[in-house]
Amino acid sequence: MNPYYWLTIQGMEPGMNEVKLNELIRIGQLLRYIEDYAEGCFATWMKGVRGKKIGLIDSLTLIRETIDELGICPGTSKEIQKFIDKTEKKYPAAESDLSPEDRKLLQEYRNLWYDRIINESKNLNVVLLNNEYSLNPALLIKGAEHFFNENIWKKLTKTTQRDLDEATRCILFELPTPAGILALRATESVLRRYYKRKTNNAITGFIDWKTIIDHLRNTNADTTLLGHLDYLRYNLRNRLNHPDAILAQKEAENIFPMIVTSVEAMIKDF
Repeated sequence: MNPYYWLTIQGMEPGMNEVKLNELIRIGQLLRYIEDYAEGCFATWMKGVRGKKIGLIDSLTLIRETIDELGICPGTSKEIQKFIDKTEKKYPAAESDLSPEDRKLLQEYRNLWYDRIINESKNLNVVLLNNEYSLNPALLIKGAEHFFNENIWKKLTKTTQRDLDEATRCILFELPTPAGILALRATESVLRRYYKRKTNNAITGFIDWKTIIDHLRNTNADTTLLGHLDYLRYNLRNRLNHPDAILAQKEAENIFPMIVTSVEAMIKDF
């Protein structure tokens, strides 16, 4: 389930409901977990210790609690609780697993709940994100394309566009380290195209970022741009190659505009 399907971003106005993005994400993750389990993708258990080991009953309870918090699907909330009560009675042991018949029933219920939640979520007006975001949350939700000049974006490969889109989502979901890695991966992809354009030589085999920049210094490539790319290489890419390296949220948000600037500069200098 993709939580992006549920989001309607509007300006904050008095009286509007404040809906936290992580609440929507939580429902999507839990419904996907239940779908995979009901389809027989893995075994599960009835109950676990909250925060350490989650079970089927825990997942259903979290879904019910979340839709109650959002003020949607009251009928579905009651249905979920009835299913929980019946399941707990039928499978009292914490390590129990549903029978194939009950898995099938769970799948039918899950599909019904999914449709109801999707339909009622369309009426949610506001997604309240972390007020400390440096980047525009509405643009992050729309994707990386909205940070780029339209003509530049069209010249990027599908793979590069995908990496940049995933980077914006990681920033939005407060996953800063993968956001930085994906953004730098996209930059290196464009750098390799830039190298081919400036040297008339395609890159074959492994050539590291430093070697590419060293070769580009012997071409008519913009020297200021090369200095900026070398900064990204030394201070960010090399740093994130280390398994213990992490980025803070603010760092990832600061890096992304630098990536946008670097990519646009390379494309313009093709």
